[in-house]
Amino acid sequence: MNYLALGDSMSIDDYTGMTGGGAASQFSTLIAADEFQNLTYNGLTTANILVSLDEVAIQPDVITLTATGNDLLQAIMWAGSDQLHDQAVIQPLHRLSEILRHLSRYQ
Repeated sequence: MNYLALGDSMSIDDYTGMTGGGAASQFSTLIAADEFQNLTYNGLTTANILVSLDEVAIQPDVITLTATGNDLLQAIMWAGSDQLHDQAVIQPLHRLSEILRHLSRYQ
């Protein structure tokens, strides 16, 4: 079974203080993945995840996705109140649809 992890810092090893301590690495061990490609990085937004799809080098059987936390944080920090709904909700949901459409080819 091949496992692909996509997303933001909710799944990375860096903050755990140990190699293999992040959620994606632990899940890979739990399911005894034959191949594991970890494309989770600190600070990724849904726009970054769309770009990272070009890096997929395996044919995954299982895919996890952690996303939208950084979209929300950036919108709150940088968007004006008239742009907040669009940048925090509408745009990320649109990009999530694109991500899922892309990932559906692995069915």
